[in-house]
Amino acid sequence: YLNLGLKRNQFYFTIFSSPSEIKTEVLKHLAQFVSSHLRVIEKFDDLYRSQDLIHIDDVTGLYNQRKLHKDISSLVERYHQEKNPFCALFIDIDHFKKVNDNYGHLIGTKLLENVAHDIKALLRDSDLSYRYGGDEFVIILANSDRHGGKIVGERILKKIVDKNYSFQMKEEKKHIKLSVSIGVAEFPSDASTA
Repeated sequence: YLNLGLKRNQFYFTIFSSPSEIKTEVLKHLAQFVSSHLRVIEKFDDLYRSQDLIHIDDVTGLYNQRKLHKDISSLVERYHQEKNPFCALFIDIDHFKKVNDNYGHLIGTKLLENVAHDIKALLRDSDLSYRYGGDEFVIILANSDRHGGKIVGERILKKIVDKNYSFQMKEEKKHIKLSVSIGVAEFPSDASTA
């Protein structure tokens, strides 16, 4: 048994057999070698996590527009190989400029974060959600058609329209109603390119 250390709550070890006794000094060198390689792997893991961050919107935690363009291109390519359609929903919060004008951008930012959370909560793990910009969001439903997109769009609309969004302003708790406009398109029925 050779202890190789602890990495992010994971314990690594190895078990092997040898026809003859292995000297303790050889095992120590082997452990150092493996340990140094685990540190290299950890650095690559950290690098991949950092690269993922360039695709995350810092306000909503959703993917950003840069990632949207990459993912749509990939889905179009995959469609040409596997013939699986996908659906895109474009969501725009109605009259959001009035929210920012009346309550300020800090409240507007908090509301965007709350709306993004509500949208994400209604999606499958395989669905992708993006902040397109400002008060606009895009949802990609892989392996889904226009009909499925319409169902998801109606579910999102109902959730947002039915909810009282709350926020603290000075000493007073305020409530606001929001609504959204949602467009639904299916690839390849509604478009032939990304």
